[in-house]
Amino acid sequence: MHFYSNKQKLNELHTEYENVAQLRLDQLNAIQTQWQFYQEDTKPSRKKEILKRQADFEKDLELAQKESDSVVNQQAICHQLVDILKAQDRIQILNQSDSSDSTVDFSVVIIPHDILELFWSVGIKDVPVTKSDIPSTILYLEDMLKKL
Repeated sequence: MHFYSNKQKLNELHTEYENVAQLRLDQLNAIQTQWQFYQEDTKPSRKKEILKRQADFEKDLELAQKESDSVVNQQAICHQLVDILKAQDRIQILNQSDSSDSTVDFSVVIIPHDILELFWSVGIKDVPVTKSDIPSTILYLEDMLKKL
């Protein structure tokens, strides 16, 4: 009879094990199903968030590129303006007097429109109007170059 009770206990343990195994399998299936529903529910919002972050990243990258290009471009424009003002071959100076005893400068600097646009693109609104304004404008441009 001792043998029978061991066999009966073994059958009970086996049945209990099968019940626990089935319960674990059911829990696993429930968790997998919940996870799939969660993924399906959050997929549109995740996709929207990813697209937003991608757009923000590209926007930031574009701004950084523009800033970088802007600094390089401003440096090139400042160099170009300094060269133009030093050479004075693309600008015209009228009423130029050679006498150095005059305290008033009656000369007039005529600057072509494309060169005016260069001044404006680097933020200079007060372009040289007289010949005596040219050296101070060159110094200002060179100072801008040091700051860029």
